[in-house]
Amino acid sequence: MLVLSRKSGESFLIGENIEVFILDVQSEKIKVGIAAPADIRIIRNELRETERANRDSASCCDFKDFKLIIDLQEALLNQISS
Repeated sequence: MLVLSRKSGESFLIGENIEVFILDVQSEKIKVGIAAPADIRIIRNELRETERANRDSASCCDFKDFKLIIDLQEALLNQISS
């Protein structure tokens, strides 16, 4: 891990095309700006963890399970409309 000290108004580069700006520093918070190409995905770490948890919970079910639910729903709707 690289550790840098930067002041408000300073920046640093990641690779050739990502620049991280230190916009403001106030007690416990640092405001940063990131200039990167549109194809670079930037996401807060806590959202990445949420995405991972959602993906893991969705992967617990097989497509056959969803098809069974849909088939049952269609059968019930057919019974009601008859």
